[in-house]
Amino acid sequence: TATADPGYSLTSLTVNDVPFTSGNIHTLTADAVIKATFTINTHVLTWNVNGGNSLTGEYTQGNVDYGTPIVQPADPTRVGHTFKGWIDQNSQTTVQTTMPDYDLTYTAQWKLIPTLSWSAPSCTAALEADNDYPKLTTSPADLTGITYSSSKESVATIDDKTGEITLVDVGETTITASFAGNGTYAPAVDASY
Repeated sequence: TATADPGYSLTSLTVNDVPFTSGNIHTLTADAVIKATFTINTHVLTWNVNGGNSLTGEYTQGNVDYGTPIVQPADPTRVGHTFKGWIDQNSQTTVQTTMPDYDLTYTAQWKLIPTLSWSAPSCTAALEADNDYPKLTTSPADLTGITYSSSKESVATIDDKTGEITLVDVGETTITASFAGNGTYAPAVDASY
């Protein structure tokens, strides 16, 4: 029996230069030359940017021989997202160092960068009055974990959890909303007014 090593396939078997046919029994009555020919297996390596920009740089792709070193492309980019890494069809997040004995597809994983914006770029408020402050809008709308700060707490304080502003004295201050990121979303750019 001619058995191929992992990553190789038996392509031909001859007995005294006569092709051996699978399933036939050959009885040898004299010395014979048995020749087995093996070829390396080739599989397809694909990189799916999953909505990102085209890949750049030198990297391994297409038909790749078993055992060939895998060179990753440069990290792709996608507007409004942060690249998290690659994941293969078996949910493995580590890119293999050499081509396995099967087709392989890596898909880019992304984290959305949320946006924070105020309904107005500034406002004027009066002490001891009912004030109409700008409203914070987030994308996605259900974003939680936003923190707030005031650049001059001697003028206004802001509840770090609710965003409720309390005027303390006359003056100017900058109110900032921040999102540091979490397991689902990347950090957002701060929004101030």
